[in-house]
Amino acid sequence: MDNDVFFQAMNIMKCICNESAAGNAFKGYWSNNMRCEDIDKTFESIKNKEPYNTHEFWKEVFALPESHKKILGFKKWSEDIKEMNIPIWIWQLLPDDMEFDGKLKKDLDNEIRFGCVFWRA
Repeated sequence: MDNDVFFQAMNIMKCICNESAAGNAFKGYWSNNMRCEDIDKTFESIKNKEPYNTHEFWKEVFALPESHKKILGFKKWSEDIKEMNIPIWIWQLLPDDMEFDGKLKKDLDNEIRFGCVFWRA
């Protein structure tokens, strides 16, 4: 099961990366508005699709082995901390009603460092 979730997460990451790269590649031809709208549509499409719109899918991603999580962009602030910080591309896809430290995701600060939000999984 781990590999299935890992490969699904990898495919999501590739999709987002490709859409962002396309926007950059065609910056001389596409308006900034169009490029941003395309990226937004990609995120919304993924965020609203089963099973990616469920807490369960993302909890399985958070439960992946550290080696898999590093490939997906999770990082530790220091080696003394067990949990890893969540990459911003994943953070943007999480349901707004997911809880972190007893608070809803939508109510948390999106402080970003090194491509990750401060909150850990």
